[in-house]
Amino acid sequence: MRSIALRYNFYGGSSRVAAQAATVMQAKYPGLQIAGVENGFITAEQMPEFCDRLSELQPRLIYVGLGVARQEFWIAQHRHLCPNAVWIGMSGSFDSLGGYQSSRPAMALRSQS
Repeated sequence: MRSIALRYNFYGGSSRVAAQAATVMQAKYPGLQIAGVENGFITAEQMPEFCDRLSELQPRLIYVGLGVARQEFWIAQHRHLCPNAVWIGMSGSFDSLGGYQSSRPAMALRSQS
């Protein structure tokens, strides 16, 4: 069976968190091709350049971690840039992927004490 390489894009969180999440995913899945990483705090002036890059790169999977509601609105407004991509709202998952926050609920963490 032939494997298909897919390009991924990470958008959201702080620059450190987004980059670390991408690094962790690449270490876990060595064939992963990172098309781009952008923090979630870009300015309105920087947004057109970011959108142009997305449109040019055409990643197949786009992780968006802007927080619930904001990321869904952003995805809905920008899906046309990469119409064949799968867009996934990740909320705070970049923090967990990057090792900056536990992915387990606080209640589960307290029960281990």
